[in-house]
Amino acid sequence: LLALGRMTAWKGYTTMLAALELATEQGLDAMLEIRGPALTAAEHDHLAELRRIVSGSAALRSRVALEPPVSRDAIPALLAGTDVLLSATQPEGSETLDKVVYEASAAGVPVLSSNVALDEFLADLPLGLRFARRDPADLARALLEVAAAGPEVRAEVGEELRQRVLSGHSVESW
Repeated sequence: LLALGRMTAWKGYTTMLAALELATEQGLDAMLEIRGPALTAAEHDHLAELRRIVSGSAALRSRVALEPPVSRDAIPALLAGTDVLLSATQPEGSETLDKVVYEASAAGVPVLSSNVALDEFLADLPLGLRFARRDPADLARALLEVAAAGPEVRAEVGEELRQRVLSGHSVESW
C-alpha cells in the first residue's frame, strides 16, 4: 500500500493507520509506505504524531514506513511497486481532487479513496474503491476486499482506471 502527500492531518493518515491495524487483526498481510514532505510546524507535529502511533503499535511497527518525499520523476517507480494507492483525504470545507489519485490510476494502480468528488470516477468496477471519510472500519473492510480479490482483479480494475484517465482526465481529453 502506498500513500503520497504532505504530512498534514487532512490527508487522513491516522485513518489509514487505524484501518491497517484493524485489517491486520482480521488477517490482512500488507505493508504501508507513507511518503511526503513536512513543510510547516503543524506538519512536523503531525509526522511526529504518526511516528508515535506506529511505534506504539505492535501491528504497525513492522508494517508501516514513514519516508521522506520523492522527486516527481521517482513517482512512477513507486507506483509500479505498489498494489494499491490509499487516499483518505479529509478536507475541511469543499472536496478537492487529489492529483495522486489520477497519477496512480494512469499507472494502472487501483485507488482506495474517501473523497466523494471521486464517486463517479471510481464507480461501476469489480471492486468497491470508496470508503467513508474518517472511518477506519470501512477502510479496513475495503482493504480486506481488495486483498481478497487477488492480483488479476486488481490488474483489471487498474486497467479500467487507466482507460478512464485517458478518456476523461488526460491532457489529450481536455
